[in-house]
Formats: sequence, structure tokens, C-alpha cells
Amino acid sequence: MKTLLMTAVAAAALTGLAMAAAPAIHDLTVDVPGGGLAHIRYSGDVPPQVNFVRVPQTALPAGFFAPSPFAEMARISAMMLTAISAGVLLPM
Repeated sequence: MKTLLMTAVAAAALTGLAMAAAPAIHDLTVDVPGGGLAHIRYSGDVPPQVNFVRVPQTALPAGFFAPSPFAEMARISAMMLTAISAGVLLPM
């Protein structure tokens, strides 16, 4: 019985030491520009510095978006009809 009690005390002591050695986790809540919140978790005594950098938005070029798939099918169909009427086979 005495051995069991000593084992339990030793296990509790080791658990306490392990918990004391583990770094404390802190939570930091920051307001984000444009609305919303950022939740940052860190360990240690010094909180992290959080900076927000505004990135200029650029306009997209005119041909950036892919054309409609139906317009692409119409273009291919027109090419095929032109080739058929000319009697020429086009490589695909």
C-alpha cells in the first residue's frame, strides 16, 4: 500500500512539473481593417507586434477573364464551316 501511495505522489509531482514547464498560451484579439477580428495565439511574455499593410489594387487587363465557352464554341464552329466550304482540313 505504501508503494502505491508513493507511486501516486511521484506521478502527481511529475505531472505538476510538466505543466509548470509548458509555456503559457496567450490569446490576442486584433481588429482587422475592413471589419472583422483576428485571433492570435502566442506563448511567452512579450505579445507579438501585428502590422497591416495596405496593398494597392490594380485594375485587371481587359482580356483577363476567359471568354464565354459558348462564344468559343461558336468561333470553332465558324472556323470549321469556313474550312469545309473551302475544302480544307484544319489541324486540331
